[in-house]
Amino acid sequence: MLAAARDVRTLLVGMADRPSRQGGRAIEPGEFVVVAPGEGVIDMGGDAVAAIGSAIDHLDPGFELVTLYLGEGATQEEAERIVERITEARPGTDVEVLPGGQPHYRYLVSVE
Repeated sequence: MLAAARDVRTLLVGMADRPSRQGGRAIEPGEFVVVAPGEGVIDMGGDAVAAIGSAIDHLDPGFELVTLYLGEGATQEEAERIVERITEARPGTDVEVLPGGQPHYRYLVSVE
């Protein structure tokens, strides 16, 4: 069980509320930011679909399941577009959508 837990990658997806810089790149208010705990910002985009899709594209292959936990501001329509984006980019990957209820991140993404 512990070995399996080590293979789970967690991504936090939120919207920038102020200008900042990360790795030499400007982050503008309203831009979606994908953060990996312990690594910092790993991707960003103009909308949640683009940001999460780009982050998934950059992950090493071999995962089989992605779980989206919907937080404050997430919509079922947006989540369905994210599922479509992931399954197009990674055929054969199962994607689940579950209520998360987290207040500070629109999505928590579990990749296993």
